[in-house]
Amino acid sequence: MNKNKIFLVLFSIIFLSRCQFQTPPVIPSTPTLAPTPTLAPAPTTIPAIDETSIIKSAIKQALIAKHGPNAGNLNIAVSKIIGDYSSGGASEQGGGGMWFAAKVGGQWKLVWDGNGTIDCQDLVNYPNYPTSLIPECYNFKTDKSVKR
Repeated sequence: MNKNKIFLVLFSIIFLSRCQFQTPPVIPSTPTLAPTPTLAPAPTTIPAIDETSIIKSAIKQALIAKHGPNAGNLNIAVSKIIGDYSSGGASEQGGGGMWFAAKVGGQWKLVWDGNGTIDCQDLVNYPNYPTSLIPECYNFKTDKSVKR
């Protein structure tokens, strides 16, 4: 029986040493208020520039200036924008054509529009126009197609 008592005492000591006793938190008699968080002003967001809409508007205005008020009925689509160069189409119920534009002095300008052959002369003022957009043009003076 002595062994049982010794075992029980040792077990109790080990058990109690492993238990963690915490003192209950002290609750102050006078409540304290937490500081009110200071809200930082909301960051100002700058609206993203919708370059596609700007191009569509500029092309429509250029087509109206070139072809007359009926061009205002055309649906303008932007296919590609590569830096300061863009391409797309203009269409209505009866058909349509394509257009190419360049950003000059911060404004989109119509470089060429129509169906078919692009005259190399129309690209003279745009020597850096991407060949991925206009890979070739036609030289009407030499009557030859020109790879750009």
